[in-house]
Amino acid sequence: MGYTKEYEYIVSSHEKLYSFSLSNKKLYMKFLENGKEIDRNVIAKNIKNFSVNIDNIGMIHIVVLNELGMLIHMKREEDIWTEAIIKRFDPKAYEFKNLKIYLYNQMIHILLLLNNTLIHYLTNKNNFKSYKLITTAENYYKTDIDNRGNIHLLYRPVDNKYTIFYRIFHLEYDRWSFPERVTYRKEDIKDMCILCDTFGFVHVVYFSILCNTIKINYLFKKNKHFRSDNWEEDKGFKNIIGDFSIPNLIQLDDHIKLLWKQNNKFYFIITKIGKLLSETIKSIDVQWDCDLIPITYIGNMYRSYKQVKIPLIYTHLYQKNILIGVDESKKFHDEEELVTKEQSEKSYKEGILEEAITIDDVEHIKHNLLEYVNHIKHHFEKNNILSDVLYDHHKTENFNKNRLIEKEILKLHKEIELLKSREENRVNFFRDMKQEYMNLHKKFEAILIEHSKLKKEIEEKNLVKLLKDFLFFFFKYKKE
Repeated sequence: MGYTKEYEYIVSSHEKLYSFSLSNKKLYMKFLENGKEIDRNVIAKNIKNFSVNIDNIGMIHIVVLNELGMLIHMKREEDIWTEAIIKRFDPKAYEFKNLKIYLYNQMIHILLLLNNTLIHYLTNKNNFKSYKLITTAENYYKTDIDNRGNIHLLYRPVDNKYTIFYRIFHLEYDRWSFPERVTYRKEDIKDMCILCDTFGFVHVVYFSILCNTIKINYLFKKNKHFRSDNWEEDKGFKNIIGDFSIPNLIQLDDHIKLLWKQNNKFYFIITKIGKLLSETIKSIDVQWDCDLIPITYIGNMYRSYKQVKIPLIYTHLYQKNILIGVDESKKFHDEEELVTKEQSEKSYKEGILEEAITIDDVEHIKHNLLEYVNHIKHHFEKNNILSDVLYDHHKTENFNKNRLIEKEILKLHKEIELLKSREENRVNFFRDMKQEYMNLHKKFEAILIEHSKLKKEIEEKNLVKLLKDFLFFFFKYKKE
């Protein structure tokens, strides 16, 4: 299962389905039926970047940046595209990334990463404003729009890998808020996502690295008209182990779903809006061997769902009628809870580690492996040759098979000992850190004592100087 670097928008407008994609600097509009392409048109050429959205009446809007440096707004009225130039840039002086368009009534929000500076353009028929927000990198920030037209920004500074900040553009007051710090723990931030649902909640998920494991952090709050509630944080997740990528949040009716890819499979956690995320991790079985493609789904409804928000999802490159994590079918079906005892034992016996494994599971698997090895060893000692497993046709053949299996057992035992050694090293590491902290604390206390002494000496010297000055002026006045 591969992943293409291409990116598409799938748009649902007036009960019709369209796909927009960029290929060879040409912007294509494709007409879809049952997930398959039935027609296509080239609607723009020499395009470097683009973004698509729909307004409250279902009209399609596109913002494109062409090779001449022109930022152009396009909209489709009665099957006819109209264009308007928003701004001109020098293409040789600027590097453009992450073009994004949001719509609210007559307002058009455009976000653009310009030479690693995030710029916000706000325009309508009469006004044009720009806001210089932050200096950041391509994958260090995420944005979304709420149902009042406010833009929400989540970002990590380039020079600080431990901290995430949150800001909001209040459309009513026409200004951005001051940065609000979201994270306070010293954990390396790997990725993050933000979603404003249609019920007025703001959801934030960020993934941090802690002791070579991935930690899931989930926060949400109610975004009210005049103020916002404090963040409510879920601290009940276990850390997970393994390759981890492409996390995203989506809304399906009154539920929030967190999806991610790990160990060549997709996993998800789901909860009702306004509640903490469930601890039950489930997987999605993707049985296709062909490429998948990342898309943004634009539309308020999807099939049986009445309210959806899908800023990022994956689908089949040539069959776009199934969205991974949204649709369920024979080829995409939710499995039961991942890490049960039977699955762990079966995975190890077959040499497969495709589950979302936690630290507790490593301990559990290690215990099962030791029991399994001891059981086989006892069986070898009790039986001269594997009479109940192998055919006893030839003594030499049995002896060789016995030696091979013993070697495998020894190899497995060494791997277990290595895992145990790594855990002991980790414990020793934290013990050394604690000792270093205590030593540092003692040094700090000694410095405080010395500082106190120095301060006292300075105060005494100042007092003596003050007394001398007093006596000098006193005798001088007396002589006069």
